[in-house]
Parts: sequence; structure tokens; C-alpha cells
Amino acid sequence: MPQPLPADAAEHAPATLRDLRLLDPACGSGHFLVIALELLFHPYQEEARHRRERWSDAQIVEWILERNLHGVDIDPWATQIAAAAVWLQARKLAPEARPRRRPTPSACPAAPCGATTLHPAASWSTS
Repeated sequence: MPQPLPADAAEHAPATLRDLRLLDPACGSGHFLVIALELLFHPYQEEARHRRERWSDAQIVEWILERNLHGVDIDPWATQIAAAAVWLQARKLAPEARPRRRPTPSACPAAPCGATTLHPAASWSTS
């Protein structure tokens, strides 16, 4: 059902997509995160055009992986599958992308039931 936007919605919107954070609280196989990666890609291109800047596909994918996508799951295997699914989709969109951090599952002591998080947590090399 459509809902009206509050009058102050624009004031609270992020200034850039790079400030947006998406959390999948039960990431499972990562389907939501894969679709979110795809859906964020084109608005990033539009933001670049709007700002009259040139952002490469690789740079856009790197920003999305490094800043936007986060996931949590109680099953550590699920976060590993989600990380692989997101990484494979990222490589499809921009094979030359080399984020400083890639989606990596890690234990989250603050999460209930020993949940595991999926976030850009570990540095990696391109070799």
C-alpha cells in the first residue's frame, strides 16, 4: 500500500549512496544481498552522472561491497555461502573490481545465539 513521504524525508536521506547501509538480518544464501548489489549498481551510475563525475564499474562495485552490504545469520555456513554468492555477482558486474575488503563471514559476539555476520571485515590480496 503506497504511503506518503514525510515532509522532512529529504533532510534525513543520505547525501550519497555510499552512506547507505543495508542489513539482511537472516542472510541465508545471500539472495537478498545479491539482488541489492544489482539494484544499487545503476543508481550509483545515476549518482555519478548527477554529480558530473566518472565512476568506473569496478569502483562502484567496490563501494557497494565495502560500504553498503551487510548480513547476519545464525548459521556460519550460510554466511559463507552468502559471501560467495555476493562475490560471484560482483565479479559478473565488474570483473576488474578489487575491493580493499571483500564480503567475509565472521563471528559476531554482540549478536544473539552466536550469530555470524557477513560484512567487509577482512583485508585480502589480489594475488
